[in-house]
Amino acid sequence: MIKLNTLFSVILLSFCLTTNSQTSVPTSWDGSGATPPSGWTISGTSTYANGNIATPAIKLNGQGQYVEVYLADQPGDINYALKGQTSNNAPFVGTFSIQESVDGSTWSDMRTLVDTDLNSSSFTPYTDTPNSSSRYIRWFFTDKVSGSNVGLDDMEIMIPVAGPEQETEIISGNVTVI
Repeated sequence: MIKLNTLFSVILLSFCLTTNSQTSVPTSWDGSGATPPSGWTISGTSTYANGNIATPAIKLNGQGQYVEVYLADQPGDINYALKGQTSNNAPFVGTFSIQESVDGSTWSDMRTLVDTDLNSSSFTPYTDTPNSSSRYIRWFFTDKVSGSNVGLDDMEIMIPVAGPEQETEIISGNVTVI
């Protein structure tokens, strides 16, 4: 009976670690590798051989597919590259959203790209600034239209920029140094 309880405990602990894994900031992923890094999850995606630089790009080819990261810390700016993948260099048609969430349940759009807003001839770099209380970032295929997919590459979440709050005040002569 002890072995069964131990086995159950190991399985439960493993499940908790894989479903609630967070990552610290800064964090990044270029889409390479068979599995995403700790804290990153993907839903129904595959890869394109040629990404933004030299590595593969993540291929989102179905409505509701996403790449999500669960952060342990306050996020800074997020950088990423997107390309509308179409046949015969046709314009991209559909809706793709970059979202943030405090709890992983309720999402707000930081950026929404509709139809030709998403370049289909080359990867375009983007930068967004999430809310300081957000702990989840998600790249989400909101509305898939037949013939249009999305290439996502070079995702990076930076350390937040220091605010104007001063921790220590030093006075040198008559000059205050923050």
